[in-house]
Amino acid sequence: MAQMGKTKNLVLGLAALMIAGSLAACDDGRSGAEGAAKQLASSLAALDVGSLAVDGKDAAAANEQLKAVFAALDPAKPSVESGAVKLDGDKASVPLNFTWKIGTAEWKYTSQAALKKSGDKWAVQWNSALLEPDLKDGEVLDKTVIAPSRAEILGAGDAKLVSYRPVVQVGIDKTAIGSADPAASAAKLAQLVGVDEAAYVKQVQASGPQAFVSAITLRQEGRTITDQQIAAIPGARGIPDSLPLAPTRTFARAVLGSVAEASAEQIQKAGVPSRREMS
Repeated sequence: MAQMGKTKNLVLGLAALMIAGSLAACDDGRSGAEGAAKQLASSLAALDVGSLAVDGKDAAAANEQLKAVFAALDPAKPSVESGAVKLDGDKASVPLNFTWKIGTAEWKYTSQAALKKSGDKWAVQWNSALLEPDLKDGEVLDKTVIAPSRAEILGAGDAKLVSYRPVVQVGIDKTAIGSADPAASAAKLAQLVGVDEAAYVKQVQASGPQAFVSAITLRQEGRTITDQQIAAIPGARGIPDSLPLAPTRTFARAVLGSVAEASAEQIQKAGVPSRREMS
C-alpha cells in the first residue's frame, strides 16, 4: 500500500511539471504587449502619456505633442479602446479605436500603434499618426463649424420658389483703387447703383485699406448695370456669388420674405456681414 502511495505522488508531480512547462511555452510576450496596449489606450483617453514607456521620442515631448494636437477639441476627451494585438517576436501592432463626442456630433476613427519589447518591457513607438491616421509631424487638429447650405423652397410640381441663383456683389475694392480718391469712387458707384451716396461714401472712408466695401447685390439675370460701367470707376468691381432667391424680386414677397441689409444690432448678434437689399 505504501508503494502505491509513492507512485501516485510521482504521477501528480509529473502532471504538475507538464502543466508548468505548457504555460511557459504559451508565454510568448502577448500578455505584456496586451497590457501595454491597454495602458496606451487609457493614457490617450486621459490625454496624458507622460508616464508611458515611449520609444523614438522623449515621453515629456510626446505628451506635449499630444496636448497640442488635441488642444482645439478642448474640453472634449476621447474614448479609446485597444483592439487585437498582432505579435511578431519583439514587435507588436495594435489598432486604437477613438470615439470623440463634440457637442452633439460623434467622430470615430482607428489609428495603428506599434509596440517594441526591450528586456521585459514593452514601449510605444511614437509617431503622429498614432493620434490620428492622417496626421503628419507638426500638424494639429482644428474644429470648424460649417453651416449647411440653405435648402430650396419648392412649390407645386417641385417648382423652385427659392433656390440659389447667380448674383454679383458690387462694391469698392480698396486694394485696387490705386491713387484715386476713395470718396470720389464711392460717390460715383453709389450714383450708378442707386444707393445712399453720403452713407456709402462714409462707409468706404471708414473701412481699412484691404477692405471690399459692398454697395449692392445685383441679380445676374436681367441686370442693367454692366461690368464695363462698374470697371470704369477706379476701385469698383463686381464679385460673382450666389444667394437663395425667389424667381423675381417681388415674387411672393409677403410669404417668402427678402434679403435686406441687417441692422447694427443684428450684425453684432449674428457676427456676420450685412447685405444690401437685392435688386
